[in-house]
Amino acid sequence: MAGTGVCARLRSATERYLDIWQPGTTDAEAEGIVAQVFSPDATLHTFLPWAPTLTTAQLLDAWKALRRAMPKCFKTLDTFTCNEATGDVMLKYTFTGNFSGEPLYTFRPTHKLLSVSGVIRFKFREGRIVCAESYLDTFSAFHQLGVELEKIAGAGTESKIARAFHGVQTTIAGQPGTA
Repeated sequence: MAGTGVCARLRSATERYLDIWQPGTTDAEAEGIVAQVFSPDATLHTFLPWAPTLTTAQLLDAWKALRRAMPKCFKTLDTFTCNEATGDVMLKYTFTGNFSGEPLYTFRPTHKLLSVSGVIRFKFREGRIVCAESYLDTFSAFHQLGVELEKIAGAGTESKIARAFHGVQTTIAGQPGTA
């Protein structure tokens, strides 16, 4: 992966990924961007408790659901770091949106603004993303959106939040769910 201009090319691919998150991006444009920047066999490890690993098709489904819930949401690139030798990329971003659209999985709109930082680590092969690991402060996100965690979280492994997320997980996995 080492070579002159590797990080410049990977920054360009990373910025192209961020184009998905610009207001006004259509489903068709998002599908084209994902096809362009992600390898068909890419794996995406997420911060979502109900979907810890996604395929690119599942990423698009999750993006569409989020876009319907927060129609004008966007990501802003805060920091870009690239390892020239390995081609690994880290980016810090800020996700901003207002939960004023459709319900998001099992959560009803709160009409509250969300602005939270996240980090994504990308691994590239032949200029395309083959692995992405995404981290977001979900506790802060739920708090800002007005989701009362104490009302949906219970003691033990079979909490209300786990049951709520189970329906979401099966829906994202392409199976019939309760969400």
